[in-house]
Amino acid sequence: MNKPELIRQYLLGHLKDTFHEAVGFLSEPFLVPGAGYPDELWGWDAYWVGHVLLHALSRYEKAELQEVGISAEEAIAHIQGTVKNFLNAQDPQGFIPPMLSNQGFFAGFFKNLASNGTRMNQHLPFLAQLAKECSLFLDDYRWFDADRLIAYLDYYETHQHHDLTGLYYWHNDLLIGIDNNPTVFGRPDESSADIFLNCFLYLELLSLSDILDKLGDGRSSIYKQRADRLGKAINSIMYDEHEGLYFSQDLLLSHTLKEVGGIVFHSAMPASWGCLPIKIRFFGCFLPLYCGLVPPNRLGRMLKHLEGDDFLGQYGLRTLAKTERMYSLFDSPGNPSNWLGPSWTVATYLVYKGLRKAGANDLANCLRGKTIDLLGNCLEKFGSFYESYDPDDGHPFRHPGFLSFNTLALEMIDDE
Repeated sequence: MNKPELIRQYLLGHLKDTFHEAVGFLSEPFLVPGAGYPDELWGWDAYWVGHVLLHALSRYEKAELQEVGISAEEAIAHIQGTVKNFLNAQDPQGFIPPMLSNQGFFAGFFKNLASNGTRMNQHLPFLAQLAKECSLFLDDYRWFDADRLIAYLDYYETHQHHDLTGLYYWHNDLLIGIDNNPTVFGRPDESSADIFLNCFLYLELLSLSDILDKLGDGRSSIYKQRADRLGKAINSIMYDEHEGLYFSQDLLLSHTLKEVGGIVFHSAMPASWGCLPIKIRFFGCFLPLYCGLVPPNRLGRMLKHLEGDDFLGQYGLRTLAKTERMYSLFDSPGNPSNWLGPSWTVATYLVYKGLRKAGANDLANCLRGKTIDLLGNCLEKFGSFYESYDPDDGHPFRHPGFLSFNTLALEMIDDE
């Protein structure tokens, strides 16, 4: 059996392993990343699994999915339940926890911290996108409470928006998706306008605007305007002309005058710039391609960063450029998981899709081929997928049975 078909059959045969029935306060069925995640609902993992399930429902015949135990009704129930469980966990301020657990240490942990006034990062910006994609598939936008989605994105606006630049920032480096993203990890609280956060908030705002438009809700224009404003900020502030690439930004600047010994300093020419680039090249620097934000005259210079083996390993995209001083293939035993070089299927997928959108098909096909080789070899040698992989020799790191981001390979294979 060839590798694409091996991967396709494995994923179709295991997609149902992501289904979890309602349990405890998680009153709706939901999606899990795969083996080793009992009773835990993780936001952006669930988004990608839901995204792939909707792809499968659209791409494959009903009979083929029934052979692997998947019905459209059950799949949709778990996608909708994922959205509803998060919306049900929202507090009066609009805060939605980044993950939900029915038992163990994290049961109620993040919601309790937020209610006590501790500044915490909320749900990663993927919830409106999942609600929109499911609604588009069903042609039904009334199965969830849109006002709660509004409150969740308004929370970002009121608690994590930097007025001077128009960018959004993380409160701290906890549960940011890319666990040890060096443009956020270990940095002072509320100092990092991460390119990953801002790009997906741009898509999230557009998704909410589209949902409200379908509902005939006049507030749609508010979120379209916010998305447009953010898109302009990403292009005008996060792009670096010298490097020909987009970067996260350091917001830890003082714009106040300094009075020392009765003398006011800095008054003649105070700092007029709102941030400084954090020139660390990780896969997030290419996310504006995925968002469709990159002007054509910037594409060529961006693609030069993907030449050679600085980003491109034998088995997929390095999550951090090999020449960055933080580059490491250490097999992290826990939190944070390592994104300082190992190949994660979601990182390769996002750059792949961005290249496809930009018309850079040769490079996109190269990434597709590397992903097929990586995951095909992994199945042949180990019989399952893992969380991340060595980009040079393909050996896996941690969590056998991990589906989550690996499910995106199904869409890559079908994208011919």
